[in-house]
Amino acid sequence: MFTQNNSPDWGLTVDWSTGQRVPAKARRRPQWSPPPVPGILPKRPLGFFEVLDGGFRLMRRFPGLTYGSAGLGAGLTAGLFALAGAVTWYFGHSFFTKLLNSSEEALSGLSFVVQIGAGIVEYLTLAILIVFSGMTSVGAREAFFGRTMTLRQGWQSLRGCRRKLFSAALLMGTAHLVVLAVFLAAAILAGAVGGTVIGLTLGTALVLVWWALTVFFGIRLSLTGCIIAQERVGIFSAIARSWKMTGRGFLQVAGQTVFGFWLANQVIGIIATPAFIYLGGVIGVLSILMLGGGELEGPAVAAVLGTIFTGLFLAIGVLLYAYRAALLATVYFNLRMRSEGYDLVLLAEAEEV
Repeated sequence: MFTQNNSPDWGLTVDWSTGQRVPAKARRRPQWSPPPVPGILPKRPLGFFEVLDGGFRLMRRFPGLTYGSAGLGAGLTAGLFALAGAVTWYFGHSFFTKLLNSSEEALSGLSFVVQIGAGIVEYLTLAILIVFSGMTSVGAREAFFGRTMTLRQGWQSLRGCRRKLFSAALLMGTAHLVVLAVFLAAAILAGAVGGTVIGLTLGTALVLVWWALTVFFGIRLSLTGCIIAQERVGIFSAIARSWKMTGRGFLQVAGQTVFGFWLANQVIGIIATPAFIYLGGVIGVLSILMLGGGELEGPAVAAVLGTIFTGLFLAIGVLLYAYRAALLATVYFNLRMRSEGYDLVLLAEAEEV
């Protein structure tokens, strides 16, 4: 009923280029190899709170890269603003003195203007995060493979795109400043035509609108630095790509960015509050001891305490900038893994390594 087939077809295969049967190659059993070393950041899409924790992980893994870059930037920014404040006080000392001694209304108005100005300066300094996040993204990619990177190595790896990063930060800050200048000019014009009350009301409303626009556009364009550093594209191409990437899951990106910035402020505030309380106690004790002292003791102690407070505020700024940059780098890679399958690229690279 059945005939035995002794043909050697079982050891043949088809060469699809010629259509002929050729001897099959012997299959080699795959050898065991250890799994890829887990990195600081997992090679898969991250959850909401995993993204927030990713910023702290990068800070712990790359202290030199994160704190170092933020320290240089914060120190340079503080120096520039201190110089601007000194020049303003030098040329307007008599005006501010008369204003402070004139009336309580003038003092309240000056305090309101200073608070608005401080908020404006804080928003404008967020543009420098383009540079910090771009540098931190270089270390964040190494974090997927468990490797380390120093500040010097991170700076060298940005060769070819450093000018683009600084130019993008300058462009963002200038654009925000120009929009603010237009709004303030409109408020001043309204005040000149309709009165001081109308001008102040319109100016306050326009500043609030400017803050909202700054937050919105800041979130949509927050990945510009990471894109320039990782994909080596031009400034305007990076801006367009950041707008597209953040538009896919805007609510999630906005939640992670805003909540992450707020969380960092709260955590650092908890750490810094005891230091401020301790310094406040020191100031109180020294004030009591200086009641019977000489003329030079007061200014000397004030200078020392002012230096301490300035250093403390500068350290807080460094921590905030470092976490914000690390958070933006984590958000960037998470979006690429979710929408572009970048986790498969990372896994394939880990297997090759």
